[in-house]
Amino acid sequence: MSQVTMVQPLGDEQHPYSMACRVGDLIFVGGCTGRDEQGHLVPGGIAQETARAIERIAAILHAAGTSLTSVVKVTVYMADLNELPELNRVYHLFFPSHLPTRTVTQAAYLDHNARVEIDMVASASG
Repeated sequence: MSQVTMVQPLGDEQHPYSMACRVGDLIFVGGCTGRDEQGHLVPGGIAQETARAIERIAAILHAAGTSLTSVVKVTVYMADLNELPELNRVYHLFFPSHLPTRTVTQAAYLDHNARVEIDMVASASG
């Protein structure tokens, strides 16, 4: 059995779970929405929420000693799949050439009425 290391949440967020955990050489980052430091969704819709969610994940990965370039799997939960082209435009800014595997699905309800929630799995060895 691999040792499990939990990554502490960013800021003063209070959650009944870890924002990320490391198992062996993999780091699993839990779902992130486009919330600001005060816990409010960033204004502007799917593009701004997508950017903020990925920025939050990048910060979590940095705290765990890795980065977005080490991401191997992404899961995207969307409130409306019709917004996928706009999400893809922003997503491509963070993954211009490194293209991890990805699953996209529509969800009936996301935390804080978000338009998007994203989780990722990254290699700890980069």
